[in-house]
Amino acid sequence: MTHHAPPFRPALSAPQHWPAWVGLGLIWLVARLPYRVLLAIGRVMGWLAARLIGPDRRGTARRNIAICFPELDEAARARLLEANLRDSGIMLIEFALAWMGSPRTLAKIPVTIEGMRFQPETLTVAPGDSVVWVNKDLVPHTVTSEAGGFDSQIIQAEKSWRFTARKKGDFAYICTLHPTMKAILQVK
Repeated sequence: MTHHAPPFRPALSAPQHWPAWVGLGLIWLVARLPYRVLLAIGRVMGWLAARLIGPDRRGTARRNIAICFPELDEAARARLLEANLRDSGIMLIEFALAWMGSPRTLAKIPVTIEGMRFQPETLTVAPGDSVVWVNKDLVPHTVTSEAGGFDSQIIQAEKSWRFTARKKGDFAYICTLHPTMKAILQVK
């Protein structure tokens, strides 16, 4: 299915639309920044939002966390609330990246190993692109092609491993320490 952009209407150049164009331009510029910079900006935006957000919204989030996690003490719920609000800033930045990022930029986003899963479970890159796996779990993992094309060896917690994809194809991979962890690297 092919999607076509609607034709540009000259009326959209009128001054009342300039703020929207400036906003789109800012989103376009943000989407061109390196991913690590984007995450830092998102964390700052989330931190600011956590402090500037209205007390009603903060109170709603606090009540929802208390209902969903009654087993947590008040300090743990407060940490979860802060993390949730901070991650909201990252979500906004990643939205800009998903909306206006180039396929090449999107391919540079690292694969996260967290919660005993590879995220994303399927990643598509071009030949010559490098892929970085970042272990956010507390335990070590591996990134091992089932067909023998690549093997990270052990990636300790909070460490990463980089692989440059050279050959086209679909490469299923697993963590040899936790074989239920599976994902696919597509090189097209």
